[in-house]
Parts: sequence; C-alpha cells; structure tokens
Amino acid sequence: MAKVNEINYLSTLSAVENIEIEEVNSYHLRKPFSDPERAQYLMDIAQILKLLLAPPARLLDAGAGSGWTSRMFAQ
Repeated sequence: MAKVNEINYLSTLSAVENIEIEEVNSYHLRKPFSDPERAQYLMDIAQILKLLLAPPARLLDAGAGSGWTSRMFAQ
C-alpha cells in the first residue's frame, strides 16, 4: 500500500462505510476499548505478552492497524 493510502486510511474508511470521520477517528483512538470484541482482543494480547521474554528483550511489531498493540508493547 502506498504511503498516501496509509495516511488517508481513516478518511477513506469513513467514505466507504458512510460514517462520519469524527466517529471513525473516535473509534480508532479508543480501540480496543471501543470495540464490541474488546474482551477477546485483550485476552489475545495477554496471551502474546505471556510469551515475551522479560525486558530488555526486543519485539518486532509490524505496525498494522490503529497502533493500540504497539502502545501496549512499548509500555
């Protein structure tokens, strides 16, 4: 995907799904807590965290999506 498509992802999603851009932005800023599947997301990330070595181990995050897992891994 071209970088411009990554930059425009949320506005494109808003247009395709016919949802106000503010609603799309709000959802993605609050993810995973804004999603009906939030419990499953948090259980999944907990399982991944159990497998990680203790800091200062390294982790490669592909950086796909809204970035909430990247924020959790960084902490």
